[in-house]
Amino acid sequence: MNKVFSILALLWMLAGTLSAQTVSNLQAGIDCLRTGQRVWNAALMEKARLEFSAEARRCPGDYVPLYWQSVSEFYLMLYYGLEDSAGYDPVKAKMLLGSAERTMNAALDVRPQEAECHALLSSVYGFRIVMHPLSAIWNGPKVLFLQSKALETEPDNPRVCYVIGAGYFRAPGFVRNVAKARELLERANRLFDEKPALAVADQPQWGRTECKGMLGDVYREEGDTVAARQFYQAALQINPDYTPAKRGLKELEDEKSK
Repeated sequence: MNKVFSILALLWMLAGTLSAQTVSNLQAGIDCLRTGQRVWNAALMEKARLEFSAEARRCPGDYVPLYWQSVSEFYLMLYYGLEDSAGYDPVKAKMLLGSAERTMNAALDVRPQEAECHALLSSVYGFRIVMHPLSAIWNGPKVLFLQSKALETEPDNPRVCYVIGAGYFRAPGFVRNVAKARELLERANRLFDEKPALAVADQPQWGRTECKGMLGDVYREEGDTVAARQFYQAALQINPDYTPAKRGLKELEDEKSK
C-alpha cells in the first residue's frame, strides 16, 4: 500500500510540475507577444507564436495555447498583410494564412462556442478576399457566417467587435462598409472603456490600441478631423509606440498646413 501511495504521490507531483511549467511557458509567450505588438516587431511575435505552438503540441486538447497561437498569427497577418505595415510582405502573409486557419479551427474544435476565435477565423478569409477579390464568391459566405456566430455568441466582447469592424473597414471596395465598421468599432471602444484592462497577467488585453487607432482612420476618412485626432491621441496614450496613430496625426497636420 505504501508503495502504491508513493507512486501516486510522485505522479501527482510530476503533474503539478508539468502544469506549472506549462503556465510559465505560456506566460513567457504572452509577454513576448505583447512586447512584439507594442513595438511592432515580427521576430518577437514569431517567437511567441513558436512558444504557443510548442505548448499546444505538449498539451493536446488544451484550448489556451491554441487561443494564444491564434492571436499571435492574427497579428502576424496584420504585420505581413497590411500595405501600410512596416513589414508588408504579401508572400509571407499568404503562407501564414493556412497555418492561421488550421490553428483557429483546432481551437474551435476544442471549444466550438469561443466567439473570439470565430472572429479571428473570419479575418483569415477576409484577408484571402483582399488578396484575391474573386474569392469573395466562396470566402464571403464563410466570413459572414463566422462574424454572425461570433456576434451571436458574445455580442459584448470588445475584441469580437473590433476584429469584425476592422474587417469591414479593410475589405475591398465592393464589400467594404465604412458605416458598419464605425458602428462595430464604436461599440468595441465603448466596451473596452467599460472594461478596463485587468491586472491578471495571462488575460487577453489586445485590441484596445488598434480599435482607437482605426476609429481615427474611420473618422479621418469621413472628414471629421477633430474626432480622428482624438482617437489617434487616445491610441497613443495606451501605446506611445503605436505607429499608425503617429502617422495619422502627422498626416492630419500635413493636411492642415496645406
